[in-house]
Amino acid sequence: MPGECEGDHPADLAAELDIERDVFFIGWRGHEELPAGLNCADLMVAPAVNEPFGMVYLEAMACGTPPIATTTGGPARTIKPAGHHATGWLVAPDDPHDLARTLTTAIQDTAERQRRGTNGRQHIQASASSPTSSGPTTSPTASQKTSDQTYAMPSAPGVPTVANPTPR
Repeated sequence: MPGECEGDHPADLAAELDIERDVFFIGWRGHEELPAGLNCADLMVAPAVNEPFGMVYLEAMACGTPPIATTTGGPARTIKPAGHHATGWLVAPDDPHDLARTLTTAIQDTAERQRRGTNGRQHIQASASSPTSSGPTTSPTASQKTSDQTYAMPSAPGVPTVANPTPR
């Protein structure tokens, strides 16, 4: 998906760990393909350190896909990591063990992923529906994702909402 790699490239790491047959890298995709990818995903994981805002986390939540991010920067202010209204997970920066534990927990608990995905989408929809935003979105909740629907994701405040192509 769109983005940049921090440190060693994941493909090089997969080769070094001899797990190339166990992982699949889709390669770089344009931003217009991001909604389709997020709608197909169970999680969006981007443990960047000191991400100043983190639009991709909001885009994931708009698609009903719960994010995993670090407790630094913008994601720490936009992702609710616990409680009834949790929207994703936050991990300690540069802590591979915390990330691994969180990934394992998230992957193994389908109901919790769906709950956080639904909460995140509702949070984004409510934010996009506020008087200062560009209006509501039309994407379904995480439990309603299907391949025959068009998804819309809100942009930053003041920027029009963009309808995205139907996932393939």
